[in-house]
Amino acid sequence: MKKILITGCTGVVGYHLTLRLIENRNEIIGIDNNSRGRINRFSEEDRAKFDFKEIDIRNYKDLANCIGKNEKVDAVIHLAYVNGTENFYKYPDVVLDVGVRGLINIFDLCKEKNIKELYIASSSEVLGNPKIIPSPEESEINISNISNPRYSYGGGKILYELFGKHYMPDFFSKLILFRPFNVYGPKMDPGHVIPDLLSKIKKMKIDKPYLNFEVSGSADQTRSFEYIDDFVDGFEIVMEKGTNREIYNIGNDEEVSIKLLIEKMFKLINPKLKINIIDKKDHVGSPTRRCPDISKLKNLGYKPKINLDKGLRKMITGKF
Repeated sequence: MKKILITGCTGVVGYHLTLRLIENRNEIIGIDNNSRGRINRFSEEDRAKFDFKEIDIRNYKDLANCIGKNEKVDAVIHLAYVNGTENFYKYPDVVLDVGVRGLINIFDLCKEKNIKELYIASSSEVLGNPKIIPSPEESEINISNISNPRYSYGGGKILYELFGKHYMPDFFSKLILFRPFNVYGPKMDPGHVIPDLLSKIKKMKIDKPYLNFEVSGSADQTRSFEYIDDFVDGFEIVMEKGTNREIYNIGNDEEVSIKLLIEKMFKLINPKLKINIIDKKDHVGSPTRRCPDISKLKNLGYKPKINLDKGLRKMITGKF
């Protein structure tokens, strides 16, 4: 049993991770400013099981005060960030501000409160348009066009990895970086591929045997989607068995095109419907392919349990 501080606890990953860690008898302090997250993801019963504080990660005084003077915290899980593809393009200044100030504040907090374990959420976005598929942790990371606001997110996460590898080198007993790859699951809001597509589909009037369906970017792009329960399983393995100052991909190595993803979704909703997918070709800089090499995590005992078909069925019908 540990006392753990989770930043960004009301986002979808924070929500599911908080509940799992509570289930495993850990004591949780959760913080979030709810700009992207929602405290009402938690039921009243679950909300009563941990100490939630509405705090902006950029305010160090409030952050430090969330831990009592004589209170001992064993670990920090730093999830807080501004995500969602549209936000990268529209609000790159906010993405960078939350990312950079938040990261520095977390390191300062660990030093002030003598917290020796830190788990930092990086992202598959650090890979840009990867040259190697599936992409191992040691793949080249890059920003291909510094003028493209999309890279406000990936660039900030590259900074996270640099700090995670090299900052305060003699302080932590365990500092681990982890890269989630397209996590999805229940209670996820629009702003990500699968919930965005589901939201759009639910708003459409499907009263004909065929349908034109417009897609942001290109339907030929590929991604690898991981159901949230598998992600949390992977994270728990990293917490237990991960090596200090190492990076771990947490994902599913089932690579699918956006076109196939859409076809799978419509098949569950209306299997007789014929779909004509039209590319908008916006979101300049979006990677052509993305799929993790998860050998490193598999060597620690990890194995995804929920494939895309099963996960989509749960998202759409509420049942596996």
